[in-house]
Amino acid sequence: MDLRTQFISTLKAYCNLRDLALEEPFLSKLTNDYYVPTMKEWDILWKEIEHGSGDELFGLHLGESMQLNALGIVGHIISTSNTVGEALMIGASMVSLVAEGFHIGSEVVGDTIKVELGSSGEMAAQYPYYHKHVQDFLGALLIHELDGLIVDKVCPLCISMPFAESTLDEYCRVLRCGEHQYAESISFMVDVQLLGIPVITSNYRMQQYLLALLRERPGVGRLGEEPLKNKVAAYIMNNSYLRILSIDDVAANFNLSSRSMQRKLKDEGSSFKEIVDNVRKELAMEYLKDKNNQVKDVAYSLGYNESSAFVRAFKRWTGTTPSLYFS
Repeated sequence: MDLRTQFISTLKAYCNLRDLALEEPFLSKLTNDYYVPTMKEWDILWKEIEHGSGDELFGLHLGESMQLNALGIVGHIISTSNTVGEALMIGASMVSLVAEGFHIGSEVVGDTIKVELGSSGEMAAQYPYYHKHVQDFLGALLIHELDGLIVDKVCPLCISMPFAESTLDEYCRVLRCGEHQYAESISFMVDVQLLGIPVITSNYRMQQYLLALLRERPGVGRLGEEPLKNKVAAYIMNNSYLRILSIDDVAANFNLSSRSMQRKLKDEGSSFKEIVDNVRKELAMEYLKDKNNQVKDVAYSLGYNESSAFVRAFKRWTGTTPSLYFS
């Protein structure tokens, strides 16, 4: 599957998760290798998505949610990179294959590196919906995919971004910025030492295992009018390859406050804590069927800082330890 087709597939799945219907004829054309959509068509599509979802930061949330779906991209970067610096260069060369009109540049500034997502000012004026949402999407994807390369949470030193006061808090949450400033394009500063950090490949096997598991679950990502608790569970599972998401992260991707989401889940006889526990249990049972997956690696991938905490949870689920359960 090429990158454009993969992106369209992800967009459709995420729109479905958000209960947003799209014009199928246009999306079908986009997946045709011989069809090249115009910027105007893309702009109309993004306008419909924003208005239909009521989410002016839909592109930002898509980028945040795309982590597992982006494994095809990340896999290529991992297989051809030794360090984060090399990964950024290779990733930058792939941006135009996903989003026409955008490019990534980087420069060393003292003891920091500035990574900037550039685009045409003319494009921004002519196709504002396309420009805004794709720019937000790429910005969020950049930050969160760096996590997958080093198996750690990357927090930029400073972010420049096109925020309005009403959206500042959400930009800061997704892009993890403490210091920020307004700019027409998205850029972020990170410690220059990040460039030399080796790319971690061991976690990628766990990611691929999860991807294979999700492919066996036809309901995930295509839930239609399913209850919110099912959608929340699917979203957490789809994004669990690096960490278990917080309630604020999950609620934001459904355009809800954490309090509103808790209330809706309670009305369905569930809770966020219960859903997370069930997801962890299901993933743990699947991961540990493979003898190559160590308990400590499974514990870390499910958000447990200590293996002992994971073993206690496993005993609560099954009444025994992982070693005895799978002996």
